[in-house]
Amino acid sequence: MKLATKTLKKPQQVKNINGTPNRAGKVTEVTILEIRRKNYRQKHEFFVAEVDHNEILLGYPFLEAVNPQINWRSGKLYGAVTVTLQAGRKVV
Repeated sequence: MKLATKTLKKPQQVKNINGTPNRAGKVTEVTILEIRRKNYRQKHEFFVAEVDHNEILLGYPFLEAVNPQINWRSGKLYGAVTVTLQAGRKVV
């Protein structure tokens, strides 16, 4: 997936899910995606990083804002969440 990105003024060090440093180094870019769920519609900045086989990792700020119903045992997120690129292309 090719995303429109902008360069961070100050690169950010990120860690993998297992706590190890990301092998690609610091994150230097973000992308802005519009998130829609029920009556919620907001643009969020997402770091663009190398995360192996995962296409997207959602952090606490996103989950707090969208407040989806999650089954933590199965790892499933319930309810429709729409992610839109700046150019208007639907991602999810």
